[in-house]
Amino acid sequence: MQLPSILEAPLPAHAPTLGISAVIRRLEEADLPISRLEPAPPDDPELEWALDLTYADEDTELQLQVYKTHTDRELVSSHVELGSLPEDQAQALLACSSSLGLRTMLDPVHPLRAFHIQLRILALIAPEAAGLVDQSAFTAHPMGWLEEAASSPVPPHPHSLWTIHAVWEDEGTWLHTHGLHRCGVIELDMVDIPRDQAANMAQLLNTAATLMLDHGVPESDEPFEVGQDMPLVWLDVDTALDKLGRVRHGGPDERDPLHHPHRGVLAVKEKGLLWGHNHRSPTRYAEQMEGHPLLYVSDLETARRTALAIHRFDRMLALWRAHQESPALRFLVKLGIPTRAHGREHIWFDLHGLGERGLDLSCLNQPHDVPWLREGDRGWHDTELLSDWMILCPLGQIGPDAIARIEALVADPAVLRELETMFED
Repeated sequence: MQLPSILEAPLPAHAPTLGISAVIRRLEEADLPISRLEPAPPDDPELEWALDLTYADEDTELQLQVYKTHTDRELVSSHVELGSLPEDQAQALLACSSSLGLRTMLDPVHPLRAFHIQLRILALIAPEAAGLVDQSAFTAHPMGWLEEAASSPVPPHPHSLWTIHAVWEDEGTWLHTHGLHRCGVIELDMVDIPRDQAANMAQLLNTAATLMLDHGVPESDEPFEVGQDMPLVWLDVDTALDKLGRVRHGGPDERDPLHHPHRGVLAVKEKGLLWGHNHRSPTRYAEQMEGHPLLYVSDLETARRTALAIHRFDRMLALWRAHQESPALRFLVKLGIPTRAHGREHIWFDLHGLGERGLDLSCLNQPHDVPWLREGDRGWHDTELLSDWMILCPLGQIGPDAIARIEALVADPAVLRELETMFED
C-alpha cells in the first residue's frame, strides 16, 4: 500500500495574500524543470483552489498538486505537539488561518529524492510560511528546517520521511512509525518495550526502516539482518499479538484503523527447544545495543552522508575555529582510508588542526586492514578522504544533518556557557 505524501505550510496573518496567480508566477520564474502547470478543479470542498504540475528532470518525474486551504488548527496542534517545537514556533503555527499544501505520490524506488523535490517546491512557493506540517509523518518542523533541507543539493536524512511515536504507559512503551506508507513500505511497530530501552530500540527500528527503503520489504516472518548477528522478522499485527503472548503496550485495545492494517511488528525469531520457532521482543538485543553494535548502513545512505559531510564541512570547520578550545565541544572526522585489499576502511579521528598538508588528526579506532595506521597515531591526512564528521557535545552527537542546531546553540554565549557547565558536571 502506498499513500500520498502531504506537506502543508501554514501562512501567518501578516503574510501577503497568496492566490493561485501568485503561486503560478513563482513557479514560472523558478529554475525548475516543470513541464505542466495548470489550474485544477479542487477535489475537496475545503480547498480554496488547486493547481496541477508535472516535475520532470533526468532522474525523476512527479505529478504534484498545489493547493490552498484553511488551516485545521486541531490537526496542526497534534502535529506541533508531536514535533516538539519550541513554544514560540508552536504558537506561530497555531495562529495561522490558511495554508499552502503540496501533495504527491513519491517514487517508491527513490522516495527520498522525490521527497526532497517536494520540499524544494514547497519552500519556493511559501517562503513566508511559519513552518512545515508533515501530515504523512504526523509531525511539524520549524521553517528553518524546511529552508535548510530545500537549499541543500543533498537530500535530508532518510529518517525525515517518517517519525517514531512512543506511547508511554507506566514503565512500558509502544513504538510505531508514521510516514513509511508514503514510501510504499509497511509501517513498523515494536510492542512492550521497557521505557529505559526505548531509545536503543528506536535506533534499531530506524535501521530496519532504512534498510527496507533500500532493499524492499522482506517476506513476513523471513529473517533480515539489521546489524552484525542481529536478525529480525516482521509479523502482521494479528499474528504478532498472537505469537508474542499478552501484549500490554501496543495491544489490541490500543489499535484503531490507523494503527492496524499494513503494519509490521518487529520481533526476533529463535528456534524452540524441541521444535518450531519462538518469537521474542527485539529487546533480546538490549545488551548488544548498549555495547555500540555494528548496525548496517546502506550504500545509498553512505553516499548521501559523504556528500552532505563534504557540502557542509566548511560550516563544521568554522565552528571548530571558533570553539576548538571549548571543553563542551569535540570535533571528529571520518576518513575513507585505502586498504591493502584495495577498498576503503572508514575510520574516526579527532581533529586537531587544518593546514596546507590537510587535516591534523589522531586515530580513534584500531584499523582492520590499514597496516601503517594504529589507534592513537597522529598525523596529517588528505581532506579528499573525508566521508563524515561529527561534533560531540553534552546534548549528544551532532552530524551534518543537524549542524544548524549546534550553530544556533553556540551563537548564544549564555547557552554555550551552560553546555560547558553541563560538561564540567
